[in-house]
Amino acid sequence: MLSAMRRRMTYANVAATLALLFAMTGGAYAAQKYLITSTKQISPSVLKKLKGANGKTGPAGLAGRAGSAGAAGSAGPAGPAGPKGGIGERGEQGPKGEQGPKGAQGPPGEQGEPWSAGGTLPKLATETGAWVAPAPVNAEFPETDYTTISFTIPLRAPLAGSHAHYVTVEDVQNKALPPGCLGNAEEPEAEEGNLCVFEGPNSSPTGGALAEVFNRPGSGQLGGGVGVTGTVLAIIANAAEARFIGSWAVTG
Repeated sequence: MLSAMRRRMTYANVAATLALLFAMTGGAYAAQKYLITSTKQISPSVLKKLKGANGKTGPAGLAGRAGSAGAAGSAGPAGPAGPKGGIGERGEQGPKGEQGPKGAQGPPGEQGEPWSAGGTLPKLATETGAWVAPAPVNAEFPETDYTTISFTIPLRAPLAGSHAHYVTVEDVQNKALPPGCLGNAEEPEAEEGNLCVFEGPNSSPTGGALAEVFNRPGSGQLGGGVGVTGTVLAIIANAAEARFIGSWAVTG
């Protein structure tokens, strides 16, 4: 038994036992004389021997309350651009919308040109054109040939024969134009209610025809004047192989 007690007796055990006895007996008296308030008052060698081994780790304590949220951190640098996406599939076409209501009728437009008024040549408006007469082919003359003069825009009323005039090249050169006619074959002009037929300078021979006779279409006779759609020009040539060409002007 003593040997077992020797094995268990160490310096640390003895020191601890003495300290306990001192505390139980004379500790009170010593406490009144020496008050230990710091480990610095104990000898380091004694303090080292009094220090015991660390005990086992105790169980984990309860989790504390969550702390308040910290301030937001600064934005990080932008990441690299990702690869370009492919073209998506085309969606289906939606249904056709319903037709909207018919809009209101707009205001009347401005009055058009007088050319469309009644489909006839307006008063004081002038219409011009060209004509050519066939040449006689035989040697017998005088020979009568005919050519037509047609108006693209009809007249409002027929013209009497006295208002239809044939103007030769000599008439223009001598400034002896018939009343109601102005200008020449290149620029034919006619006064109100007149038809002026100009002989062109390329006619051959010039002045070699009697062409004062006009025939209103449908009248069945010469000298009948001018119809609303035109007239027939009768040329009595006084030379073989003659040809006649010219222009005309009529004013409503």
